[in-house]
Amino acid sequence: MTDRPACYRDRIPGHVAAETVVQLSLSGSFSKFAASQANEHPEVTARDGERGVVVLEGPAGSVRRAAAALRRQDAKPVVAVDADPDRNTFPYSFQSMIVAFVIAMAARSFVAEGFVIPTGSMAPTLRGQHALMRGPQTGGEFAVGLRVGAPAPISDAILNTAADRLLGPRFPGTAKSEGWSAKPRQGDRILTHKTLYHFRDPRRWEVVVFRNPANPFGPAPTYIKRLCGLPNERLWIVDGDLFTAPRVIDGPLDWDAFQIQRKPDWVQRALWVPVYDQRQDHGGMSTPDGFGAFVPKGDDWSLEGPVWSFRGEQPTQLEWNRRAREFTNWNAYNV
Repeated sequence: MTDRPACYRDRIPGHVAAETVVQLSLSGSFSKFAASQANEHPEVTARDGERGVVVLEGPAGSVRRAAAALRRQDAKPVVAVDADPDRNTFPYSFQSMIVAFVIAMAARSFVAEGFVIPTGSMAPTLRGQHALMRGPQTGGEFAVGLRVGAPAPISDAILNTAADRLLGPRFPGTAKSEGWSAKPRQGDRILTHKTLYHFRDPRRWEVVVFRNPANPFGPAPTYIKRLCGLPNERLWIVDGDLFTAPRVIDGPLDWDAFQIQRKPDWVQRALWVPVYDQRQDHGGMSTPDGFGAFVPKGDDWSLEGPVWSFRGEQPTQLEWNRRAREFTNWNAYNV
């Protein structure tokens, strides 16, 4: 028999009990342990293993102390390893679940909390309950907002109100539901930082979650909006641009005091709303006269697949077809 310790390792994550393999001489396995440790560590049991080892089982702390005592008594090395895979782990798993639940509830109350976006008022940055639609004529995919609590599967009545974003609402036949394919989806999910504003003040353009001041315990207790105004400010929104001025309680309003609040690049990119994507038009779509997305000036323009080309020599323009694809206030296209 060699002097090297015998160590059989089998690790179970999260297991708080332990098994210790102790290398002893052939003449002193159970007798030595029973004589010296039975009274001090009654919760530790021992069994004779292979190749002259003693296997100690029991609570981790008691096993470690018993193994330390055997190390002092025996001349050969002692190695402690983790738990026996056959050991019943349900009590320890249940304890871990309770601890994890308590930590999760504490984190939800004081650190972070998740929310589901109910409506599309923050679209397309945050979408509420919606359907992911695919147009039968263009193959383009886009989201259509649904009323809260809309039934699934999505009915033809909902599809009849949709129009292919590539064709526009006035395109003939786009209100028909034949060929539509829709994927109903719940609202986006966000995770809020509940302690951030204890360390700094809210900043303009951030997305914030706040209690409904009129009815904080009603059916819609929380709102999710983008922060535009700060305390003691007057707001003036013109064509998607935000102007602010100091709040004046008494006296006339000074229009010259308003100053524009420029949007940072990351905010402007989040607020852009796509209204047309030429890349989805592959040239195989039949478009009636007057319903194209662009109106070319002159005869030197040509459409090759999704790309417009100009081969003339004089200055020209490719204008948006406002007659067939007008901008409305349904979405804030110009923010």
